[in-house]
Amino acid sequence: MKGPVRIKAPLVKNTLNFGAFLWFNDIMVDVRKLTKKTYFTVLTGEAGLSNEITSACAGDLLSHIMFKGKKGSVWVTVKTHLNVVAVAVMREFACIIIPDGIKVPDETIEAAESKGIPIIVSEKTEFEICSILYKLGIRP
Repeated sequence: MKGPVRIKAPLVKNTLNFGAFLWFNDIMVDVRKLTKKTYFTVLTGEAGLSNEITSACAGDLLSHIMFKGKKGSVWVTVKTHLNVVAVAVMREFACIIIPDGIKVPDETIEAAESKGIPIIVSEKTEFEICSILYKLGIRP
């Protein structure tokens, strides 16, 4: 089993105009650090901001994510119904990232808050978010 993600590169600068992300050597990544460095918006789940990130997964087919997702994963998905929170809790994901500025229903926000699962939103596409995570050293 993989441990926490450790970032070795002191500066990761992408070429797709995502901005520069400064990470210090050998710092474990948690959800709070991810959101500060990427400027993604935390919608809910403040209690889970200290969750360690160990990997990432992206997809919208829940059964596939339940099979492929790992404890500590960042999950990038366009799905916003209540079942995403259930899957995130069951698989012990670090957080859920919703791309394209998609609106998350209030009942999903409330469920995530009660379970301590951060939901993060971004105006970036799913592909752009995955690119950012990869450039930060977060792997599947």
